[in-house]
Amino acid sequence: MITITSDSLNISLALLKEANFTRDQIFYNDGVHSHQVLGLNIKYEDFEIGGMYLRQETRYTLVLHAADCIEFWFDREQVRFESRKIVLPHSNVGLPSELAQHNF
Repeated sequence: MITITSDSLNISLALLKEANFTRDQIFYNDGVHSHQVLGLNIKYEDFEIGGMYLRQETRYTLVLHAADCIEFWFDREQVRFESRKIVLPHSNVGLPSELAQHNF
């Protein structure tokens, strides 16, 4: 089980790109709740410079449990997030009950 936060996204991005989300248990802690990460989507920008085609990663989307997503990108080595509406659940969701006892 691995838990990442907003502060660790820059160093954990390589891990997220290689992760097998059906086998590995990876969680994103937003400071209030831990959400299970179900996938990572990468948005690319394709462009041409001097006859060469290049592809650059521009944005990333963490797909979380309960159909929630967090979109982020890096701007001068600093992580930036897309604005999103926060809805606080009435109970602790996103952490399977068999792992909840180990969350401290």
